[in-house]
Amino acid sequence: MPSRVSPGIVNVTDFVAAHAKKFGSYINYIDRDEAIRIDHFDQQNILSVDGYNHYMENPKKSSGIFTDQYDHLTPTQRVQLKKQFTVAQKHQSVMWQSVFSFRNDFLAENNVYNPKTKQLDEAKLRDATRVAMNDFTDKMGMTHSAIWSAAIHRNTDNIHIHVAIVEPQPTREWKRVTVEGKHGETYQEWQRKGYVPKKILNHFKAAFANEMVDRDRSLARISDLIRQRLQPDQRSVWRHQSSLDFAVRYQELVKSLPRDRRLWKYNNNAMQPYRGQLDAMSRNYLTRCKPEELGEFKQLLAQETRFREALYGSGTKEANRAQNYTDNKLHELYARMGNSILKDISAYRTEQEAVSQTHHQPSVANHLNGLQKIFNADIKAQRLAKREYQRRQADQDRESEKDKKKQEQQTRFY
Repeated sequence: MPSRVSPGIVNVTDFVAAHAKKFGSYINYIDRDEAIRIDHFDQQNILSVDGYNHYMENPKKSSGIFTDQYDHLTPTQRVQLKKQFTVAQKHQSVMWQSVFSFRNDFLAENNVYNPKTKQLDEAKLRDATRVAMNDFTDKMGMTHSAIWSAAIHRNTDNIHIHVAIVEPQPTREWKRVTVEGKHGETYQEWQRKGYVPKKILNHFKAAFANEMVDRDRSLARISDLIRQRLQPDQRSVWRHQSSLDFAVRYQELVKSLPRDRRLWKYNNNAMQPYRGQLDAMSRNYLTRCKPEELGEFKQLLAQETRFREALYGSGTKEANRAQNYTDNKLHELYARMGNSILKDISAYRTEQEAVSQTHHQPSVANHLNGLQKIFNADIKAQRLAKREYQRRQADQDRESEKDKKKQEQQTRFY
C-alpha cells in the first residue's frame, strides 16, 4: 500500500464574529513590535491547526506585517491599519483568518527555500499572497470593501503565512445564529455571514500556488498546443487522410451519424456512441501528422501532473485533483479535434447531397421549362380547336343555306 504524501501547500481558513475576543486581540497587537506579536500569537490566532495536524504555536520568527501595497509597514502605517480594523469591528464585520502552510521540501524543489542556508524567498511568498488575495476578494465580491494584512512566520519545522481579512464597511448579509455563553448557556443573536464556499477556497490555494511556482508559461504552452499546434491547418484535411483505418472510420461516421446535425457536438450526449471512433481518429492523426507537438504536449502534461501531485499530496481529499487535471486536458484536446472532424463530415455530407440532386433530380430551371412547354402546348391546342370549331360551324351554316334554298324551289314547283 503506497504511503501517504502530505500536500506541498495546505490552506486553512476560518472566521469569527466582530465581538469575538480574538478579533479584539488581533487589533490590539497590530501596532506592536514583532517580538511582542510573536509572544502573544495564540491570543490573536483563531486557527487551532495549520492543515498538517500540527497545532499552531507561537512562531520563532516573523517577517513583520505586509499588505497589498507594502512589504513592510512603518509605525504610522501600522496605526492606520489598526484604525481600519477597529472600524471594521465597530461596524460588525466578520474577521477571516487564513493560513498557508508548506512542506519545506516542496518549497526547496520549487526554489523558494534553501534548507542548507535557511534562506527563504519572502518576496515570492508575498507576491503569491497578493495574487491569492486578489482572487479571494474578487470571488467573494469584496474587491472594493475588504482590507487585509499578513505575516510570514517560521518555526523549527514549518513555514507558514497568516492572513487576516476584514471589511471596514461590511457587505455580508446578516443571519441568526445560536451562540454558547460563558457558562454553557445558549442564546441566539444576529451575525454577519462569514462562510467561504469550498470552490472559492480551491481557487484561493490554486492562485497562490500558480504564482509562487510561476506555472503561467507552462500552462499557456499546454493551452496553445491544445487550441492551435495540435489541430490540423485546414478542417478539410480530415477527408483526405492517407491512413486506411482513418478513411474507413470516416466513412462509417458519414453513414451512421444522426440526421439532425444540431446534435453533432462532441460533448452532446447524442455523440456518446461515436466518441470512441472520434478519439481513435484523433490519435491516428496526431501520431502520424503531429508527432513532435504530441511529444511536447505529453511531456508538459506529465510535468504539470507531477507538480499537482506534489501540491495536493496523496491519500488526501484533494489527491484526485492532479489526475483530474490530466483527464480534463485530454478531454479538451479530443473534444476540439472531434468537433473539427464532425464539422468536416457535415460539410462533406452537404457536398454529396448537392451532387446527388444534380444527377438525379431536375433542376428548378428545367422544371420551369417543362411547365412552360406544357402551357404553350395547351395554348396551341386551344387555338387549333377553335379554328376547327369555326370551320365546322361554317360548313354547317353552308349546309343549312343549301337546304333552305332547296325547300324554296320545291314550294314554287307545287
